Parts: sequence; structure tokens; C-alpha cells
Amino acid sequence: MPLPSLTLAFGDPELEARYRGHAAKEHAGTVRAAIGLALLLYLCFGLLDVLLCPEQASALCVLRYALISPWLVAALVFAYAAPAQFERHQQATLFAVSLIGGLGIVAMTGICAPPASHTYYAGLMLVLIFIHTLSRLRTLAAVTVGLLVVLAYELVAVVIAPVPLELLVSNNFYLLSTALMGMLASYTLERMDRKAFLDMQTIQELSVRDHLTGLYNRRHLHERIQELIDLFLRYRVQSCLVLLDLDGFKLVNDRLGHPTGDRVLREVSRALLACARATDLVFRFGGDEFCLLLPNTDQPAALAMMARVRSSLDSLSFGEGDLSLGVDLSGGCVGIDARCTDPRAVITAADELLLEAKRQGKGRVLTRA
Repeated sequence: MPLPSLTLAFGDPELEARYRGHAAKEHAGTVRAAIGLALLLYLCFGLLDVLLCPEQASALCVLRYALISPWLVAALVFAYAAPAQFERHQQATLFAVSLIGGLGIVAMTGICAPPASHTYYAGLMLVLIFIHTLSRLRTLAAVTVGLLVVLAYELVAVVIAPVPLELLVSNNFYLLSTALMGMLASYTLERMDRKAFLDMQTIQELSVRDHLTGLYNRRHLHERIQELIDLFLRYRVQSCLVLLDLDGFKLVNDRLGHPTGDRVLREVSRALLACARATDLVFRFGGDEFCLLLPNTDQPAALAMMARVRSSLDSLSFGEGDLSLGVDLSGGCVGIDARCTDPRAVITAADELLLEAKRQGKGRVLTRA
């Protein structure tokens, strides 16, 4: 999926949600370190208050240590004490921390008397760097916070504590330049982050897909069976696993060749997918074996689906004339319930039913009583 050039957000809501969860987990350590560094610097820069504005040092001390720093401390404690909750609310926490810290420094430019107050605007550039790079705020949020901080500075520098025009122009030149470079940096970082996430998704998808049929391979199977076992144990929702084997496939391979055998596997895969619901999962188990996971499905419903699949295979034939061959299915269907709470046990039970179906003459799907 290509990245949208401007918004960066994925058009698929599920993919966007996965990315946000991944990014929050991936950047949690960096974000904690960034908040800790911001707090440390905020505390240490209190020395400047005494050196630059001794007359207003008490007011600056109250603002820095009593009003602003506690928010940073609270965010840091939250990040370490409740990591799961912090990951869920990471962006909101960072937005609040960045905005409060930035507005705190803007307020200092209004409290401290000129000319010392003009020095504090440099601190705003540090805030902008933090917002757009270290904080890992997503681009839209970072731009919003950055603009709010810049606008707050303009309000103070023009209305509350007016700055000489030439100094105001100079300050704005550097401040706005930093803001623009920060916007580009945050955009680039997020774009690279999303591209890496997409690449990782592609690699993971390829690792669980069968290259011939495009179905999931068995590497993905145990994990999904466990999900259905957990669904039953928690909510008593029954699901089914169906293990299938092609009848007559060896004959097709022997008489018509492996390219035709590959075509058979692809056609059967299409038939299975056509009969499956959006919530069903279809796997190539190996060779000419297939596996279906059918969530929220009992065994009669699973057998009805298998009847539709076998009916769709009746119309398929391969080769020509006397060499025209068809295929059928044998299988074993197991309900995922309290009798099997391990993925291997579920597969074993279905495999035993499949072997019994073969012994009984093939072309049938058996269920467990």
C-alpha cells in the first residue's frame, strides 16, 4: 500500500490502528528517555533564572518548579509505572507535555524583564526540536503544538511584553526557521517509520503465505487455532477446523504432469476461498492438503460448507479426452471445544478423521461425535 503523500495516514483503518499500536510500543523506550531528558533540562535551566533575572527569580521558580515540572514528573512516572496504559495514551501524553513545557517558557519571556527576557526565546527553539524529533509525536500533532507555541510567543512578544521591532524580527527569523525545519523533520521521520512498518508487514505476510496458492501456510496455523481455543474458553463460542486432502491428485500429477498439478492446487484454493466467509481462514497445510478455520461455526454448518466446496469441484476437470481427470476431497472436521485445548491436539483429531474418511472410500468429510 503506497503512503499518502500529505496526510501519511493509511486508508485502511485496521492497518492504521496496527501501525499506531506498533509505533507506540516501538518508540516507548525513546519517548521515556526523551521525557526524562526534558525534565532534567527543565530543572537545570533554573540556574539561568537566577543568573539572568535575579529580581524575578522567585516568580520564575514557582512557574518552573511548582507549575510546569510536576506535569513532566507525572508524565515520566506514568510512562514507567503503567507502561501498557502509557502506550495507549502515548500521543496524548506527549501532546500535553510538549504544549505545557513550551507555554511555560513562553510565559517566562513575559515574566522576566528586558533585556534578559529576550534570551528565553532560544529555549523555544529547544522546545521545537523536542516536539518535532525526540518526542515522536505524529506530524499533525507536532505541527499543531509547534504552531501553538510560536503563536503564544508572538502574543507575549507583541502585546504582553513588547519586544523592539528589530529584535522581534530577528527572533522570529530563527524561531520560524526552526519550526519549518522541525516540520520537515517530523514529516520525514514519520514517513520513514510508516514505510518501515509497511515493509515489515509485507515480509511477515510473505512468511505466512504459500507462494503457489497465495493461501496461508501452516506457520500461521497454530497461532490462529489458539485464538479460537481462547475464544471458546472465554465466551463458549464454538469454531471448527477442517483438514482436507485431495482425492485423485497423485493421478493428475502422474498422468498430466506437475504443472497441471499446480493448476489443480490453485483451482482448489480458489474454490475454497469462494465458499469461505470473510472471517474464515484457508491454509495450504502441505502438498495436496488444505486446512480451514471457521470461527463461530458448528460442525453441521462446516459440513454444509464442505458440500458447497465439493459441488464446485465437480465442474472442474483437467486435461483432455481420455486424459480428462477431476478431483474430490476427503476430510476431517473437528469442533474446537473443551476436548482440545492445544492446537496440536486439534490438528491430530482432524487428521485421524481424515484418515478414516480415506479408509471408508474417500470423497467424504467426517466429523467427531
